[in-house]
Amino acid sequence: MKNFGLYLVLVLFTGVTFGQVPLNLEFNNLTIREDLEVDLIQPSGQLQIRSYGDMWFNLSSNLVEIGEIPNGILFPVSIFPDSTIIWDFDQLSDQPIFASIHGLADVINPSRTPSGWLDEWGNTVVDSILIPYLYVRNSNTSVVDTVLIDFLKSEPLTSYFDINGNSAYDDGEFKHMSIKHTGTTDAIVSDQVFRTDTILLTVNDSTYDVKIKELIIDVNDSVAAGNRYGVYIRFNPGYEWKANDDTLSNYNEFMMLAREQVKGETPKMIWSEDAGFCSYINDVSTRYNFGLFASSLIPGVIQNPGFPIEHIQVVYKLTTTALSVNEIDGFIEGVAIFPNPVRKSTQLNFKLMKTNQVDLKIYNSLGTLVLQKDLGLLNTGHHIHKLNVSQLPAGFYILRVNNISQKLVVK
Repeated sequence: MKNFGLYLVLVLFTGVTFGQVPLNLEFNNLTIREDLEVDLIQPSGQLQIRSYGDMWFNLSSNLVEIGEIPNGILFPVSIFPDSTIIWDFDQLSDQPIFASIHGLADVINPSRTPSGWLDEWGNTVVDSILIPYLYVRNSNTSVVDTVLIDFLKSEPLTSYFDINGNSAYDDGEFKHMSIKHTGTTDAIVSDQVFRTDTILLTVNDSTYDVKIKELIIDVNDSVAAGNRYGVYIRFNPGYEWKANDDTLSNYNEFMMLAREQVKGETPKMIWSEDAGFCSYINDVSTRYNFGLFASSLIPGVIQNPGFPIEHIQVVYKLTTTALSVNEIDGFIEGVAIFPNPVRKSTQLNFKLMKTNQVDLKIYNSLGTLVLQKDLGLLNTGHHIHKLNVSQLPAGFYILRVNNISQKLVVK
């Protein structure tokens, strides 16, 4: 089996509390397979679907939708409970590479989505979640494996990436929840979990004959405005293996999907700073309590352009009563801002599919409304509006035309 593991030396700026000093962290041969490229499009349609009053939400798909990042490649990420099984062999030295990723987590903020699908930030319900996966079986057909899904409590954003190295939080430094692990197993601490679901995997769940399959779990969880919601996923094999000797290719292997935000670039925070969107990795250093993250999972949005596991692919079906009429009807499209970044004024372009009232709102990075304009009742067709932002301080903003959002940067 060909080795596609990576050897990465990453400079991280993060911490359990604000003001963490920069530290180095080394990843050896992460268990991802870059030769297996998976499209965001499923046989049944796109992962993200909108209908009346609900949407299938996935962060990276949402960023693609609003034009912030391009369509990208998804990488399968192998999950195993410990590092006692050989995942592959190094191409040059032929030395064994042991399983190195033991759990993956994803946290979203349903009322702070980058596309701003709510008219006002309101309460939501997570109706169900969808997890794309690959599941390769080589064990006896009678073996039943288990996927455990821990549902995470919403907690304050106590961590961030100190990109500037000044031991203080600055805009765009990825505030996120800190997710603690037990230190003895692949599990996280129980006081951060409000429910655990168990999914049994049999030979019928194998992805042998298709590219990927999907786990769909009905949850019906209410999420208050501004709160976060997330899952931590781990794999429990139903077979026995000889520690430090057996190779995973002879057994069943479960893989989730991940992607870089933009390939080859350092990621940027393209959402309000109090949202807390973040994916996480429980790798060999956290699982076995050494290195920087000896007590908490590693945030995926790492300040290094070569690190591919920035966004774990979990899709959430969100429902709400706070949708705007605009979002339901879908009458506005093609919202564009030029120039952007802007110093004093810019030009706003959009197309109306039917005559309607149009409002313009601008929010700062804290989610505070800083500018609002009533553009009036506009006819069907293309519209151009000159926007004066000279009164706004330099920084990152979200501009919303009715309920379509775009990033606005004021110099």
